[in-house]
Amino acid sequence: RDHLAARVRATDERADALCAEVTSLNGRLVELEMERQALRSDLGVSEADVQALRPVVEEAQKRVGALNTQSHELHARLYVAQEEVKDLRSQVESEEQDRALKEEHARLVEAEREERRLAVMRATDRLREQLEDEMAEER
Repeated sequence: RDHLAARVRATDERADALCAEVTSLNGRLVELEMERQALRSDLGVSEADVQALRPVVEEAQKRVGALNTQSHELHARLYVAQEEVKDLRSQVESEEQDRALKEEHARLVEAEREERRLAVMRATDRLREQLEDEMAEER
């Protein structure tokens, strides 16, 4: 029984605290409304003007939302295009490397052919000299 009474008192205290907070918030709301009206009065804007501008502001907000959506879509397309450019650059670099490797390979093959041709010529010259020497000895 004492326990229940303590819980009731605690609940009442919380309820009182919440009521005080609501009262404080209501007071602040009234103050803010008075400030709003004072500002509107200082600016020379009537409630009718506010009501008339509200749809214009809402329409502008919708347009801003639509423009933001378009902006996001364009950014997405830009990202895709940038990725495609990156891939194409990579392909071009790869093809350039392949071309350079093929050219280097062709140069090496040509150098090997030239080296073999020169080796054959040297061997032929040596054989000719040997033959000439042998023929000279036979005479």
